[in-house]
Amino acid sequence: MCFDGHHFKSYQNRIGLDPILPADKISSLYADSKGTLWVGSNNGIFRYNFLTDQFQGDFEELDKVYIHDLAEDQQGRLYLATDEGLALFEPKTQETKWYTGPNQSADQKHELPDLDNIKLVTLQPDGRLWLVPFDGGLYRFDPQTLELESFPELNGTALDQLYLTQIAYLDDRLFMSTLSTGFFEFDPENQTLKNYTFEDQTYDIHHFSAEKNGTFWLASNSGLIRYNTHTQDYQRYTNVPGDPLSLERTAVDYVMLDRDNDLWTSSGIRGINYGINNIPFEHLMFSQDLGYTLFQKEVHAIHFDFENNMWVGYESGLVEKHDPITYTKTQHWIKSKSKSGQTGAIFGIFEDSRRNIWVGGWQSGLQKLNRVSNTFQHVSLKPDSISDFLETADIRDIVEDAEGNLWLTVHGNGIIRYKPASGLAHQFRHDPNDPDNSLSNDFTFNMAVDRDNNLWIATAHGISKFNPKSQQFSNYYNDPENLMSLSSNTVQTIHCDQSGFIWAGTNNGINVYWPQHDQFLPIADETTINNQNISSIESVKPGEVWTSTKSGIFRIHYSWDDTQNFQYDLDYFAHTDGLISSNYFDRSSATHSDSIIYFGGNEGVDFFNVYSSFDALNFTSKAIITETSVYGKPVFPAYSKDDPSLRELELSHHRQMISFRFTSLNFVGPEKQKYRYKLEGFDEQWIIPQTEQVATYTRLKPGTYLFRVETTDRLGEWNSQASAIRLKIKPPFWMTIPFIIFSIALVIGVFVLIQRLRNRALLRRQFQLEMIIEERTRELQTKNQELEKANLTKNKFFSIISHDLKSPFSGLLGLLDLLSNADEKEFEQEKDMLKLANDSAKNIYKLLEKLLTWANAQSDKLRYHPAENDLSKILHNNIELSREPATQKNIQIKAQFPDQLIAVFDPDMIDTVVRNLLSNAIKFTKPEGTIGLTAEKSNDEVVVRVADNGIGLSPEQQTNLFDLTRNQRSGTAGETGTGLGLLICKEFVTKNKGEIWTTPNRPNGTIFHFTLPVK
Repeated sequence: MCFDGHHFKSYQNRIGLDPILPADKISSLYADSKGTLWVGSNNGIFRYNFLTDQFQGDFEELDKVYIHDLAEDQQGRLYLATDEGLALFEPKTQETKWYTGPNQSADQKHELPDLDNIKLVTLQPDGRLWLVPFDGGLYRFDPQTLELESFPELNGTALDQLYLTQIAYLDDRLFMSTLSTGFFEFDPENQTLKNYTFEDQTYDIHHFSAEKNGTFWLASNSGLIRYNTHTQDYQRYTNVPGDPLSLERTAVDYVMLDRDNDLWTSSGIRGINYGINNIPFEHLMFSQDLGYTLFQKEVHAIHFDFENNMWVGYESGLVEKHDPITYTKTQHWIKSKSKSGQTGAIFGIFEDSRRNIWVGGWQSGLQKLNRVSNTFQHVSLKPDSISDFLETADIRDIVEDAEGNLWLTVHGNGIIRYKPASGLAHQFRHDPNDPDNSLSNDFTFNMAVDRDNNLWIATAHGISKFNPKSQQFSNYYNDPENLMSLSSNTVQTIHCDQSGFIWAGTNNGINVYWPQHDQFLPIADETTINNQNISSIESVKPGEVWTSTKSGIFRIHYSWDDTQNFQYDLDYFAHTDGLISSNYFDRSSATHSDSIIYFGGNEGVDFFNVYSSFDALNFTSKAIITETSVYGKPVFPAYSKDDPSLRELELSHHRQMISFRFTSLNFVGPEKQKYRYKLEGFDEQWIIPQTEQVATYTRLKPGTYLFRVETTDRLGEWNSQASAIRLKIKPPFWMTIPFIIFSIALVIGVFVLIQRLRNRALLRRQFQLEMIIEERTRELQTKNQELEKANLTKNKFFSIISHDLKSPFSGLLGLLDLLSNADEKEFEQEKDMLKLANDSAKNIYKLLEKLLTWANAQSDKLRYHPAENDLSKILHNNIELSREPATQKNIQIKAQFPDQLIAVFDPDMIDTVVRNLLSNAIKFTKPEGTIGLTAEKSNDEVVVRVADNGIGLSPEQQTNLFDLTRNQRSGTAGETGTGLGLLICKEFVTKNKGEIWTTPNRPNGTIFHFTLPVK
């Protein structure tokens, strides 16, 4: 089986499975110094090829040999313990040399016939080997001298009678585990043998694994044992009922320390366990089977007295004293004077400077331990008004100031100062009439006394600071407009740390008090503590605080630089880091004198020494690309020649679907691991997969890409150590450089040939043109004089032509209209021709109308009658007139203007302007296009806009838009034009005291604007 952190992949010797493992039984796995995985089996030895995901073997001399164990020497050669003796295998040459057994080489000087079924083998640094045969005994073999030493008996122990399960040579010692006699340490130099059975309970050691500091992990039927060979100390780990962090099963068959020094154990039918080694967290939990455990899981108050007894307050109203010396517990059920007589959760436990123990909780009032009767009793206060309501009050916290006064937070009733010597009490509450010099809120949670004897109170609405000398309150609140204020008004806990700084935990993050600015600074971090619901705060070392939350525990390292800027970094610890709880109760915490912090949570109490090493939890996982496939079939990238650390894959252009599967070897909370990937050259941004760790790409263009994948660390920040594969998509032959060069050369050759032929034709044509030019020049000089005279009469000429042709064409159009309405089927062809003639005649008629209009304007014969008119009616009429030509090109006309829009203009002229602009827009708009007609009143004028998304105008065309000689072009359907319509529009708009201009319509088209005065 292969486990990548998320999935198991099976390799079996069964027909039809790919890849096939060439053996039925696997006896050993060994990873050599180069990272190659070797497999010992009943059919020889095999090695795993990571690039092809295949097991390779077929070594002739080892065929059908049962390989039991492997060991590697300093040259990278493998010593094999087999059923046919001891063999040396050279991976480079794939040659095998036999030292013992029936296959022993002919040139051997010594015959060792008895060692033909070897179970275990290990190496000394000097190259000598230790061997254990199946039939018993212990041997040391020197491959250089071929000398064999036997150790049948040492210090009265018959080694040849022991059932050895594993051997390892470390620090000049040979360590051996047995199934019946425990664990042995053998010093070959001094010939001494030590035997360890661990309180005479553990004799059966199945397997062991060693740390670098001389500590061994032993797998036995009576648990997992951690044994230090230097101090002779050991710890036993077993299955604890109800403890999810204990072993799944007490009996352990196999143990392994990986490269991160984390533990893997196998317990037979219970599968595989994974554990983080050297975890600093310990816990107290509820258990009916074990001593010195919690009576209940829900711990709401923790306190250590001067004798280091731990006092625990439960949700049920029970106060429990734990003696660390005798490991005994004393229980006190707190009684209430309420009608029910039942007390709720205990929130406050405190020992004052006079060694008195005080408790408070829900409906418990204030109670003190009577040392004589060993019971808690209610305390009477003065005056009676305070004492009466306090008997059933909800007390959340108890603290003592420098003068020996006790301060109580009474939830819903503010705070109370109590002087035990006189019994006098004074209550402080919120005053709505004087909110700035009173408590910020009566629903108080807990308090902290700073180094100046000021009292800081956490409430349901802000923080209050009380100066006992001046009797003055200062309040601090959340200001949504000020980032330098409390992150929330719901302040659940407050704490003065070892450096004297005040910390406030809210339901929306943690805050630190900034004395220089007299304000609270929120600790904002995008990935971790920001928006956390803070439960409790503790501190031991200056510059460091610990806080429990509703989702784990944070450690904050902080400092103030020379400019008083706050610098900090965070560490986050969760259930997957060894904590028993995942949700911690408000203000359930305490600090032991030995620098141990306790936090109470939903599954018990977690505790740890702040000076412990947390390095075991600071792992850095790296994303790994586990599989690359094309159309679902695996492909295997090779390592790059120019960059050995990078793999690359080359594909032809028609293989258009490639997938990358990735994971990370993070076994601590892999469900929280996040990934992101990016195909550089294709993806512009990182892509974060939501479910499956796979990236698939299709239809990639030819080119070089780099696929990169990253994962997050334990704080949720992206690890820059990305895994990558370079991907090359080969282009088709027509996109290759040789083909492109050939194509360019061919085009150039054809172009040169055409140019030569064209130049010859041009020379002949040039000569002919020169002759023609000379003749035409003379003609132009004569005609130029005639044109000057003709220009004087052109206005009158256009007027005459328009008037003379208008009447005949009107008659012609009437006749054509009658003919086109014929119904006889035999005249269908003639009807089509007549319709064409009708359309042609209509176009000529429109032209003549424009000519007449323009001529009248030029000769000042056009009548101008300005008056107040409704522009909306003209716009509506022209839209309806334009519907038919627009529909023929599937153009949509959108209009937006008021129902009534009054302006001063000549209605005939502006009607002509609107009609021409709409006709012009339809002409230059492509089929399926859109035309917009809008009008609105702006200041003292009305602005009309006709917008199309057609072919638009170039800068030059826009400049010469109203030049009749330079503004002629065809429409999108081949419509012809003279530019006369726009010229008429400009003259009519100007005549009506308005302006007309154009702007581009992004991304395509043109907008015509014109204005008309309102008055």
